[in-house]
Formats: sequence, structure tokens, C-alpha cells
Amino acid sequence: MRLTSLYIYILFSLILSIDISYIDNDENWKQLQNKEIKIYHKIINDQPYCKASKIFSFNSYEIKSILDDKKNYPKNFKRIMFCDSINKDVVHIGVKLPFPFNPRDYVVKYKYIEKNNKEYYIYSSIQETTFKNTSSFIRLPNASGIWLMEPINKKQAKLTYMWQGELLGNFPSWILHRVWKAQGNELLTELEKALNNLN
Repeated sequence: MRLTSLYIYILFSLILSIDISYIDNDENWKQLQNKEIKIYHKIINDQPYCKASKIFSFNSYEIKSILDDKKNYPKNFKRIMFCDSINKDVVHIGVKLPFPFNPRDYVVKYKYIEKNNKEYYIYSSIQETTFKNTSSFIRLPNASGIWLMEPINKKQAKLTYMWQGELLGNFPSWILHRVWKAQGNELLTELEKALNNLN
């Protein structure tokens, strides 16, 4: 087990981290949608970030159980083509985009933090891996995000998802706002559906 951990550490030697202050800071976010699911975007350190939030009729433990279940990401989230686990914290994910755009992929490491009665489920891109780009996929080297779970009571929690919003490749910048709205709506709606299927 120790040798495996050391191998993984050497293999994935450079991790692009994301700071939880990004999601805790409510200043200067520009609203894209003000409905049951609220969606915003903001430039942080010259990179585009988005966040979507919704109050769920499920507690943080139930929400985290879906986020932990990475082998079922392709089942629970329709745009995820595959989610291959390298170990319990590192995954290689492929994401489908609408035609005619190429799919994207990224390799990320997850970690979980509890702080001030909040739960953070964080993933950050790993730059150096043995996974080489294929001709059909465009690698997202800066992929990162945070799922923030804030308990309201024993049966409810506010969930906020923040993600790095660049898509690279041949994706036109003028359509990004529409895509970010679609991403936020799809992910939180599909997560809620997966939670309902637990019962």
C-alpha cells in the first residue's frame, strides 16, 4: 500500500490547486440566472469560474454519497462519458459536448474538508500523468472545482458547485455564458434525480 501511494505521488507530481476562499467570497460574482438554481460567473486570477447553487431536500451526508460514487458518474450525469478511478482520490474523466465540438477530458485529484460547519468536496487538475491526449479529446489542464455543502437542518442542505469554466479547443467564447448556465442547471438537476433514486 505504501509503495502504491509513493508511485501515485511520483506519477502525479504537479497538482493545480483551487482555494476554498474562491467559493466563500461572494463579492463581484455576476449573475447569469436567478431561479431555483442560481448561477454566477467571475474571473479569478485571470481564469473564468462559475458557480451554481440550490437548496436540496437532502442532507449533506446523502449528497456526499452521490459525489463519492464516482463509478456511477456516467449513469448519474449524462455528459460524463467515463470516470476511470486511478485510486480512491484520482480519476480520469471524459465529458461529452454538443455536436460538432470534440469531447473534453481531465485528470483530477479529490479531497474532502470540513470547516466551520461546512463541507468542501474539492477536485484539482493533475498536470503530469501517463494519460496521453487522444485525437478525439481535448485535455482541460486547469480543470478544478468545489462542491460546498452547508446544512440547513437534518433534512435539508444548500449545495453550491463552483467550477473552472474554460473549455479550450474550437469552442467560441461568445457562447460560454449559455454553456455555463446549461452546465449548472444540468449538474444540479441530475444530482437531485440521483438523490431521489436513492429512496
